[in-house]
Amino acid sequence: MSEETAPRPVAQWGVRWMIRLRWVAVGGIAAAPGLSRPFGVSLPATTFLALAGVVAAYNAFLDLWVRRERVVPEVAIHAQIVADLVALTAVFHFAGGIRNPLLPIYGFHVFIAATVLSRKASFSYAALGVALLALLAASEQRGVLVQKPGLERGQESIGAILAGQTGILFVLAYLGSVICGVLRRREADLRALNRSLGEQDRAKSQYVLMLSHSILVRLGDIERALQSALRDADLPDIPRGMLGRAERWLRSLRAFVEDVLNLSRIRAAGDLARSYLYLPRIVHQVVQDLEPLAAERSIELSVRIPDHVPALHGNAQVLSQAIGNLLRNAIAYSDPGCRIEISLAADRDDLKLVVEDRGMGIAEKDLPHIFEEFYRAEEARQRDGGGSGVGLTIVKYVAELHRGEVLVESEEGKGSRFTLRLPAL
Repeated sequence: MSEETAPRPVAQWGVRWMIRLRWVAVGGIAAAPGLSRPFGVSLPATTFLALAGVVAAYNAFLDLWVRRERVVPEVAIHAQIVADLVALTAVFHFAGGIRNPLLPIYGFHVFIAATVLSRKASFSYAALGVALLALLAASEQRGVLVQKPGLERGQESIGAILAGQTGILFVLAYLGSVICGVLRRREADLRALNRSLGEQDRAKSQYVLMLSHSILVRLGDIERALQSALRDADLPDIPRGMLGRAERWLRSLRAFVEDVLNLSRIRAAGDLARSYLYLPRIVHQVVQDLEPLAAERSIELSVRIPDHVPALHGNAQVLSQAIGNLLRNAIAYSDPGCRIEISLAADRDDLKLVVEDRGMGIAEKDLPHIFEEFYRAEEARQRDGGGSGVGLTIVKYVAELHRGEVLVESEEGKGSRFTLRLPAL
């Protein structure tokens, strides 16, 4: 099957969109007798109200069907188009028949089929439209049709009108198929390019992962040697002070490499192994791990979590790392004696973890860049001299892997509020 003739995947939103549009059509059918009266056209109000009721009934049925059952979207679209074409034929039967100027509305459904289904489906529905028009023409010739004076278009022959409408439907089917075929090829090219870029990014991350790991091992060896020299060697004050500063710089460099290693590890893994998680348990564990660091700076950690929190489908390890990065940043950039609030809110759709501090805050000019790799605000560099500029990048990446997002509100000198939003089950 070629790409042009293959069925196009239909998103659930497309089915819902057609249902919402049909409710508009119901209103249009019901209002048609009143709207046409100023133009000198008299349509049977009772009949059109009945037709509107029929369309509303099957639309409500389709709505319930889609909501309650695991319906393949393509099947739902087919059912909708068939029902709509039959309903249109009934409407035209009571509104001028084959001479109604609104007959090209049939082409809308043909074009929808070309857009969201396949070329074969669009031509099939063009043929169905022609068959229904032929049925309409036959009923008119037999005198069964209920026509109303003033709505019909002149005195063209029924055969000419039918031939013209047939041409319109099949031209729409052809044009829709050609346009959608071009778009599908471009979409396929973009998907292939995206896959290629993803593979290249994972290859780069694998290389950085290997390199960072090797550097981390060597840094560990150097750090142990320095610690041994500081502990055991009988050194004068000046060399000992220099070795002490070297050890602090080495710890900062080691933290930087560890952050790069963690980011590369997440990216190189591609998709994450996931399971059903209870986020409060992860939050409590992270807070417990970082309480000693907060205590060193005389910072209080306050945790507020509701009793009932829905489950989350995700990866516990990277979520723990992301939450830890947010909390470490809050501790690092808060003054001694400050309080950091960690709260979790849950509703039907989302879990929102908020980490709020009363620290130095973030300048407005830096806010658009804080999630960029290796970006560090000038004030942050002056404050601690270390940091990697990767911690918040990891938070953002982990949030996106879980179909969530991370938001920030901050005012320089007053503190920051980071919100990690994750979709609940």
